[in-house]
Amino acid sequence: MKIKMLALVACLVVPFQLATADIKADFKAGLSVAKVLANATAGGMSVENAVTQMVTQKPGKVGQIVAAAVKASPNNAAKIIAAATSIKCSNAATSVLKAQCVDTMISAAIAAGANPTLITTATAAGPTSRAITAAALAPAPDGAGGGVAVASPN
Repeated sequence: MKIKMLALVACLVVPFQLATADIKADFKAGLSVAKVLANATAGGMSVENAVTQMVTQKPGKVGQIVAAAVKASPNNAAKIIAAATSIKCSNAATSVLKAQCVDTMISAAIAAGANPTLITTATAAGPTSRAITAAALAPAPDGAGGGVAVASPN
């Protein structure tokens, strides 16, 4: 029974150790970020896990890592950004620095082709309905506003 448990633990731990070692060895061998990512995912590692491992190994290449990962798996852009920011941005000294760090990840993902509407929150305010009422387009009383039928009442 003890041997079976030991074998089970080895089966669970060794692949993770090998994947980490492969990423480290690939970087040490001078492979490109895209090639390191391709090797990791070809070995069965998820893109998010590969990003986490890669950012841990090479935090200075985080923008390149995020861009390569988004190009390889655009549908997982939000998870990729979350994985990268959990490593790179978690030690930011202030909330402003953390926000800047997250913005850097988002910018890298968008530059790589991620759909901005899927990885960011809407920032514009306004009515939830797209319908524009006649009252919204009516001119200001007594000709104020400098025009006839202008959208702005001032």
